[in-house]
Amino acid sequence: MLDLQVKMVGEDRIKEVLAKFPELVERAKESALRSTGYNVRRDLMRAGRAMEPKLNPHTGIMSVTHGSDTGSRSGRWVDWPRKRPGKTKKWLALYAGKKKPQWEKGSSRSAGHDGLVALKLSSRRNPFSRFVQMIDYEVDVEDGLVTTGILKPRTNYYDWFRINTAGFDTRISDKMRKFLFAVGFPIKRETTKLSTPARAWIEPERDRWSRKGQAFFEGRFRKALRRYGAEV
Repeated sequence: MLDLQVKMVGEDRIKEVLAKFPELVERAKESALRSTGYNVRRDLMRAGRAMEPKLNPHTGIMSVTHGSDTGSRSGRWVDWPRKRPGKTKKWLALYAGKKKPQWEKGSSRSAGHDGLVALKLSSRRNPFSRFVQMIDYEVDVEDGLVTTGILKPRTNYYDWFRINTAGFDTRISDKMRKFLFAVGFPIKRETTKLSTPARAWIEPERDRWSRKGQAFFEGRFRKALRRYGAEV
């Protein structure tokens, strides 16, 4: 969440307009606040879409599989045909007429056999792609306050942002190693953790707008007054 509070310009000419046309000033103030909120929202969305580093192409596949209630991959990809012959027809039907899937050699020790595992990569490379479109803004004209962000977040959103902006490590257990292999991400036995890098999104924009927000608001406020017929 990004809150930005601005104050009215205190020059004599503005006070004079305010004394004569209070409704005009309030109208210009609301317009300037909404313009500020719109631009903060635009910058947040732009920064979210341009976020670096990008996700590992395996990440999207792991999140879909791990998030399933039953643990099933629901036909998106199937288990090893050589290990489970009954799945072969389903595999062929799933990929009929499509580009032949890539294959990666599996670990006989981790999987319990020397079969092959389907290598399926995700095209979702942006870590904040699910949240960018949720960004919105609202204004409080009386207090001169602009609030920008996910205005109706779920309870776990804040924890998710806190963890992902700071970065974290995931320990690789034997169970996790088998799971990664099953979704087409075999890793070396000596790999004991996966590192998620820090990805700062909100704070850089908060710092930037805390420096430029007041001047931006004043410029839009004056422009709105002139548009409504007041010379300032």
